[in-house]
Amino acid sequence: MAQVLSAPRLCVQQITAAITYFIWRGATFRVPISTLQSRQTDCGWSLLDIAATCRALLLSRMYVQGPRPDNVMAAWLHSWGLNERPPDPPNATAYPIGMEHVPAYALVMPYVPPPRLDYTPKLWRKRVYWVLHNMAATASSA
Repeated sequence: MAQVLSAPRLCVQQITAAITYFIWRGATFRVPISTLQSRQTDCGWSLLDIAATCRALLLSRMYVQGPRPDNVMAAWLHSWGLNERPPDPPNATAYPIGMEHVPAYALVMPYVPPPRLDYTPKLWRKRVYWVLHNMAATASSA
């Protein structure tokens, strides 16, 4: 479902709370979830960021569907000028207000390198995930 629809914030919060409850076995959370979600090279556990995972699945699906002919998503991306790599920084005010994934696509995709020939779809989705996760971590620390 996360490849088609944005995950509701309440569902993401409930899943994250269930994960942290399982890790700490009901005790008070001793380490911030953002630390646990950091890479192992940064002294984290590489625990999945559920919000970034759902958003990465949706944005990677939009990227794959964009160049395909006779596709509603391709027509939408073309009408918003997003069928090519979006400019950096994009004009986020030109996109529909009720569809928060479209401005997110325009903001994130300039920072994700296009998939190489040796990339599997799963590897490329991981790249999108880590860009999203790092952007969220940078925004929360600022």
